Order: sequence, then structure tokens, then C-alpha cells
Amino acid sequence: MVDLLRYFLGDIERVSAFYGWRRPGEGPEPMDLPHVYGVNYRFASGAVANATTSRVLDHVKASRREVLIVSDDSLIEWSAQRVVENGQVVFEAPPGNDASAFQARGFIEAVKAGDPAATRSPYGPSNNSLAAVLGANASAERDGEVLRVADVVAGTVRWSGRLPGDGGRDAA
Repeated sequence: MVDLLRYFLGDIERVSAFYGWRRPGEGPEPMDLPHVYGVNYRFASGAVANATTSRVLDHVKASRREVLIVSDDSLIEWSAQRVVENGQVVFEAPPGNDASAFQARGFIEAVKAGDPAATRSPYGPSNNSLAAVLGANASAERDGEVLRVADVVAGTVRWSGRLPGDGGRDAA
């Protein structure tokens, strides 16, 4: 999802995050990821975004992966199955296919062709996505402190490799 946000909004400049954990026995086990998290991103373009994830519905098999983009004249609702702009469907995946399937096929085709440029998000520029994710982990360790992604890349801000609230287990 971070790559998708960057596709729409450009490189991420700052990040802050809060993670929520359940105590052992309160939810599905084992869980080495936050049960709930909220991450805020500020992009070099000046745009801002928020990503929220919840894994608390352990008895309900429901999943929603959506991105909403709001601007002065447009509301875009993106999901793996369809894209809606201002209430009008502008893309609908064929039955049995969705954006994740298209992404996987594109990656496999690029590998088969030996052409890294054929991927939609080349690995070099994607380092900004990785640094933003590691920066979110470091921010959550620091109680939501706003961190510069450039400091994560430079190594002046580091994530300990342990996730806050996970009982001190090493991150997977």
C-alpha cells in the first residue's frame, strides 16, 4: 500500500505511527504484527496520507484494502477490484482477477524478460517505501514521534528490530 500511495503522491518525506497490540490470549495467535496501527505520511509534494490497519476481527473473515484520494475536484476510491472517480466506475477487474493479480503477473513477466525497468515500481526508487515503513516502526517505538525518512535512509534514525508492545520478541 505504501508503494501505491507513492505512485499517486510521490516520495514520502516524514512519517509518524502508533501501533496497538493485544495481550497474549486476547486474539488470534501467533501474531507478530500490530493488531491495529495508524501511520501518517507527509509527501515531498506537500500531500498527506493516513494508513490504518486493523486485525481485531478474528472471528470475521472480512478484508478491505482501499485507498481514498481526496482533492479539490475529485474523489478517487481505489480497491484491488475497481477504481471509482467521483462516483463513476473507471476500472473494474475481470472476475477472478484484481490489481494484486495484475501486479504479480507484471513482476513475473519482468523477471522472465530480465528487465527490471518493466516493473511499475523499480527497486531503486522503492527504497523510499522501505524507509517509510522502517520509519513508521521507529516512530511507533518513539510514541508517534514525527521522523524524517531521509534520516532513516542515512541511518541516523534506526528501528531497534523489536516491535513495541510485542513482549520484546524480535520482529519477523
